[in-house]
Amino acid sequence: MKARYLLPLAALLLSAALTACDDEGDGLPAPAVGGFDDYGATVDYFTVGSSTRVHFSRGNLQYNPSTDKWRLAEQQYDCAGDANAEVSATYDGWIDLFGWGTSGWNSGAVAYLPCDTSTNAADYRPGGSTTASLTGDFAQADWGQNPIANGGALGGMWRTLTADEWHYLLELRTDAPNKRGAATIAATCRGIIIVPDGWVRPAGIAFTPEFTSYDVNSYTAEQWKTIETSGAIFLPAAGSRWGSNVSGVGAEGHYWSSSPYDENGAGNLYFNATSLGAVYGHNRHLGYAVRLVRE
Repeated sequence: MKARYLLPLAALLLSAALTACDDEGDGLPAPAVGGFDDYGATVDYFTVGSSTRVHFSRGNLQYNPSTDKWRLAEQQYDCAGDANAEVSATYDGWIDLFGWGTSGWNSGAVAYLPCDTSTNAADYRPGGSTTASLTGDFAQADWGQNPIANGGALGGMWRTLTADEWHYLLELRTDAPNKRGAATIAATCRGIIIVPDGWVRPAGIAFTPEFTSYDVNSYTAEQWKTIETSGAIFLPAAGSRWGSNVSGVGAEGHYWSSSPYDENGAGNLYFNATSLGAVYGHNRHLGYAVRLVRE
């Protein structure tokens, strides 16, 4: 991995692979759960720009190569973990770490399939362009353009945040520093919590907006259910993939944006137990997580 560069603008799983569960019906929304609507979008909104508000998906995006199906993770803290090392066109399981712009749409990039493992960053350039984003002419290279079985099914209902939007969400919106913090759920699921605009902390629940340790906020599964119902989202420390090598599961989180950075890099959110970077530019061939939003 190249040195990170800060873009200008001011029963649980992380220690093991996710066990695949039954698909939810194609073409049908998932049953609503606390804090989310029938299509898996947060009921509450998050401001990501001076005039843009979004609703986050209920979990990270996942893909099954052998069936060519997409879904949202069944729980916010779910991630495929080391199972991503099995990535191949015939793998009959769920992966959730993707090279940049690999929605499966032939964008003109050498590598555009969700299970591509090229370690040449130049292979992940939509249209062969070093400056193209996953918007406009190349919007279909955004993973959210795919039909998502438990996310409304129809393609185009979701999208990936831009680098500027990640930055605004975590650094610039009103009271931003007090709306995110490192956390652990049920002793083993590590990541970060981000709360919506106008969040009201549930009675009896403490929340410390810090990045000093994943244990700065530690919740039981039942406590997390209460926090989730209040509108908060959780981004698991899903690790990263280089080729078919997976690392950092439970220690680091990397989430793509739809924005390029330079000829080989694209913008991403990065965090670990003691720091949050919104956002960095990392090589496009790295397999990172994707968390979708709807407006």
